[in-house]
Amino acid sequence: MTFAKIGGFTLGSGYAMIPIIRSEVVEKKKWISDEEISDYLVLGQSLPGVIAINTATAVGKKVCGFWGALASTMGMITFPFIIIILVAKYFSKLQEYSVVQKAFDSVQALTVSMILLAVITLYKSGVRDKIQFAIFILSILGTLIFNIAPQYVIIIAGVFSLIYKKKFNMEEKNERI
Repeated sequence: MTFAKIGGFTLGSGYAMIPIIRSEVVEKKKWISDEEISDYLVLGQSLPGVIAINTATAVGKKVCGFWGALASTMGMITFPFIIIILVAKYFSKLQEYSVVQKAFDSVQALTVSMILLAVITLYKSGVRDKIQFAIFILSILGTLIFNIAPQYVIIIAGVFSLIYKKKFNMEEKNERI
């Protein structure tokens, strides 16, 4: 029901749902930790499909196994599917009304703010030192300025992160010896 509520009442893209998913499953329900939600969001972004659905599926599997994964996925998609069908059926008639056009404009602004909140949330949980900050900034520059496709940025950032982590762990081991 948690994911049905998120899927049915959150407007915007999967990224707009991230702060709400985090709030529900980490802060309110305490099903998973901040670190786990960060890992699931990375996984959700890396897999084909919508990040919110992929993340919900991972959380559902962690909490209740196969049936939890199925229930969370169905919860995320059922209400939006019904809403899309209804909107598609009546959209041409509805868009004639200025109040509907203003509502869509408001939803766009809200979606942008929710995506920004998702970026801030992921930044807080994922950037812990200067190297990670550099990877974060270079990733933004790569996509926004140099128009590098996000999937390549994710792969490159992942490779740099693995190299950094391996080097950091090696240095840590050498200090203990």
